[in-house]
Amino acid sequence: MDWNLVHSGLATADVEAIRDVLDVRLRMALGRFRGRVTRLVVLLHGGRDPAGGIDKSCRIRADVLGVGEVRGMVVDSDWHTAAERAAQRIGQSVAREIDRAHRLPRPAVRTADRPRGGLPCVHDERSRLLPEA
Repeated sequence: MDWNLVHSGLATADVEAIRDVLDVRLRMALGRFRGRVTRLVVLLHGGRDPAGGIDKSCRIRADVLGVGEVRGMVVDSDWHTAAERAAQRIGQSVAREIDRAHRLPRPAVRTADRPRGGLPCVHDERSRLLPEA
């Protein structure tokens, strides 16, 4: 599975270690959706929180066929924990959105509304469909 990593506030040595962790975790979380995930972008950002501590955030954006864009984000004090939890979260979110897309009611196509190729129908007084003569 191909994915892009964008980072800021992260040492080069940490980037390679986190990339390896993310590669394994993303394959586990999204492997069953391999054919449906068309694009995957991971954003790592380190910054200070209002209390003066350092927060590490991992955001993952997945483009999924039939669903659209699915996002997940985790903020933690440790890069590896944030990356692992974000990968798990995006896997759960993609599964939920695909399931939701399958459950949505689809508009019914009435026989009388069919374009070419369908037989037009007429309703009789008993509400049965009879082919037009």
